[in-house]
Amino acid sequence: MSLSIIIPAYNEEKLLPSLLSSILHSLRTLHDEYPEYPVEIIVVDNNSTDRTSEVARNYQAKVILEERRNISVARNRGAKIARSDYLVFIDADYRVEGNFLREIIRKFENCPTVVALGVRVVVEENDLDPIRRSIADFALNLLRIIKKMAFGIFAFRRLYFEHIEGFNEEFFAYEDVDLHETVKRDLKKKQQSYIIMPHVRVHASGRGFHRGNMISTYMRMFLSRKSRKNPILCGYWYERK
Repeated sequence: MSLSIIIPAYNEEKLLPSLLSSILHSLRTLHDEYPEYPVEIIVVDNNSTDRTSEVARNYQAKVILEERRNISVARNRGAKIARSDYLVFIDADYRVEGNFLREIIRKFENCPTVVALGVRVVVEENDLDPIRRSIADFALNLLRIIKKMAFGIFAFRRLYFEHIEGFNEEFFAYEDVDLHETVKRDLKKKQQSYIIMPHVRVHASGRGFHRGNMISTYMRMFLSRKSRKNPILCGYWYERK
């Protein structure tokens, strides 16, 4: 068995090193229990204008160029290139902890009915002041419990990901929420399952909190599926300064 980590990235030269170095650290922890377990890192450069591709190669990642600016397209492109039995999708502004890869492999290898899984997402400690970070972590935890999903991070058995036909490429944002809804509907009457592992944490950057219109944008996406298909309305996620 083997695992591919797929990272869509647009102008991520500043934050990508944190994610990739944390993945390499997690890989060492994985190999302590599963020596020489095959893992590939794929960075899908979504037409960046900075050093994203160069940075990725410096961390032993395979780089694929996807010129169409759409995160769903970039995720699916990475999945098509991937050669592994398990697929992990993670945002470029995240950072994983040491047990991340090991726990994903353990779960998939030991629980054959688990076809998809998520982990606990928290905000980077130094990215926000304590009050805003506490509010953000409370909101993420509440959504994880209510929606039973992890935002920005998904792991799949490859055959199941192909069965649900991947991310909906009509969506420029909230594509992970849409896919979770697809998974939930698909598994409703099956013996297979999607689970969350709350003991495994990933750290999301707080950059979204430094942009304007965050709350109104998320509310619009939450209330209107149509808005998720509009690249102008989804510009919040595609801007880099």
